[in-house]
Amino acid sequence: MLYTRSHHRDFDGWASDGNYGWSYREVLPYFLKAESSYVKVSSNTFETPMISSVLEVAREFGYRAINPFDKVQLGFYRASTTTLKGQRNSAARAYLHPVRNRRNLHISMNSIVTKILIDPDTKTAYGVQFTKNGVSHTILTKKEIILSAGVIASPQLLMLSGIGPRHHLESLSIPVVKSLSVGYNLHDHYGYTQLKFNLRNPGTFEPHKTTAQQFDEYISNGTGPFSSP
Repeated sequence: MLYTRSHHRDFDGWASDGNYGWSYREVLPYFLKAESSYVKVSSNTFETPMISSVLEVAREFGYRAINPFDKVQLGFYRASTTTLKGQRNSAARAYLHPVRNRRNLHISMNSIVTKILIDPDTKTAYGVQFTKNGVSHTILTKKEIILSAGVIASPQLLMLSGIGPRHHLESLSIPVVKSLSVGYNLHDHYGYTQLKFNLRNPGTFEPHKTTAQQFDEYISNGTGPFSSP
């Protein structure tokens, strides 16, 4: 629900390592396209007094209010969210729900992909194996296979399919399709989000002070305290 872009140096670092097409300048048009398409990116219309207080304290300590979508990302800002009319606007809701009944779209729930089938000679993926309810299934493709299993499962699935360090795959009796350093050099960003404050006058959203009018405002317009993520 919270939305932000990665730092431009992340992308430029990937490009400098030889991943052509991944520089910040090259990926920016795709961010702009996504942010103005079906998944709406916006700032919350409801704010408690505490938000302005935090920004003011930040300025007193020498930090400035920033636009999180600019290159300079050191500072404080009002968070952007993928919400629409006070409700979470997920990729599933925005992209999948409107087309889920199309005849040429098949969705397999509760399924786990176990292997990508790759021709050892042409190095071309031609199918996918997956399990559902304990039963193994195979799907063949005529076009593309998009691997989008996350930062952990994607390299795992590649290695199960024969793409990875030769010594590691052979130790597990997995036939090697291509020996690559898949799974190495994985990094994540350091982060800390559990900041807590003691306030004399909270000024936050207090459930026991909500009113029927506020609830009606949310139901009717998608605004007010109940629209806060």
